[in-house]
Amino acid sequence: MVRLSDLPPGPSGAQHARLNAEFFKRDPLGFLGQLSDTFGDVASFDLGTGPIVLVNDGDLVRDLFRFHEAHMRKPRFLRDSNRGHWGDGLTTLDDPDVWRARRYQLLPLFRAALRKPRLLIAAELARSMAESWAGRSSVNLPHEIRLLTARIALRTVIDADLEGYADGRGRSGLVPFAEGYGEDFTSPADITPGALRMTRPRAPKDMDSVRSIIDTRIGDFKDRGDVLSALVQMHLADPETLTRQDIAGEVIQMLYAGHLTIPLALTALWRDVHDYSLDEQVAADAMTIDGAPEPSAQVLGASRTMAILRESMRLSPPAPILYREVSRGFETAGCQMVQGVGLWVSPGLLHRDTRYFSDPSNFIPDRFAAGRIPQTAAKAYMPFGAGPRVCIAAAQSLLQMTVIIAAITGRWSLTPSAAEPEVFDLQPRI
Repeated sequence: MVRLSDLPPGPSGAQHARLNAEFFKRDPLGFLGQLSDTFGDVASFDLGTGPIVLVNDGDLVRDLFRFHEAHMRKPRFLRDSNRGHWGDGLTTLDDPDVWRARRYQLLPLFRAALRKPRLLIAAELARSMAESWAGRSSVNLPHEIRLLTARIALRTVIDADLEGYADGRGRSGLVPFAEGYGEDFTSPADITPGALRMTRPRAPKDMDSVRSIIDTRIGDFKDRGDVLSALVQMHLADPETLTRQDIAGEVIQMLYAGHLTIPLALTALWRDVHDYSLDEQVAADAMTIDGAPEPSAQVLGASRTMAILRESMRLSPPAPILYREVSRGFETAGCQMVQGVGLWVSPGLLHRDTRYFSDPSNFIPDRFAAGRIPQTAAKAYMPFGAGPRVCIAAAQSLLQMTVIIAAITGRWSLTPSAAEPEVFDLQPRI
């Protein structure tokens, strides 16, 4: 039982829960911003889900994730959305020793030397998608980008492709649409009552084709240069350290890791490109990036497009709130974090904080010129999370998104539809 006397100041307890939840539903970041302004950088509140503590200071947040990640766990609605109907992978492992060991195993799979072939896959499939739009006047952009994300993940992770979008020649096989695109999971009321319910993509119950590919590759190993090949090699070298079930959990999570973040990030990006009249800048970049025989991480990282993308993700981070639960009590900032308390960090707030970003409400890509993050902003800029559990593929994702932007912008000018928020009108480049 958490006592109110154990918590930092703020509107905690059942008597505040209903009003807090109503405010949060209307304006989540507005609610959290007012909470921090009123009660300070460490404040408590209740939404009807039990006591929650918001930490809203760059130094405290970095210390929180650096020193206390082992004292926290992800809440059930996040674990369920990442697992789907399947087992654990890196993003859902709770035991600190287990996830540290697993991350150490997986880090070599995301080293810089392996990015070039993955960028070539992203460029090829993005060009194919953009060319398939010929004759269309508009597209549902989040849907199209999610399809593209699924195809890139299938090719990169298991060297397969999506049924109906390729013939599968030379690949491990074709994956049915339902397995590649997945289902939309809405956290039920008994997990996240009231203001916390949300919908996220996840793997469906039927993943027979993916499991068959995994089993075939374990039984008759051939290095195809994909993530699964590396995992199978680890398994064959030491079956107890990385079991067949471990491989399935990691593969299925990796296939869906970008289904929420990449469509959200790129849809926001194209809105910003339109709203801030940046189309010509991005189109000029596309001539260099998409016209190159091979993507260069150095060129991509220092490009104007990358700076625009980083700034767009500052103002519209794909995960505006990072959720944790205290699994083992600890102290931070003079406050005792009690077991069972929810612990929130909001990149959506930190990215707009004048302590870290000058003129934070304005769209200024020059903050990230030549691939640099301003020193004052480094502690607060976290579009992919923070600490030892930061997204393991963050660098790869930024480069892939920049390649996708170039492939599309080199062929089309996109304008948000006034009537439908997810629809973008298409105008071919001359």
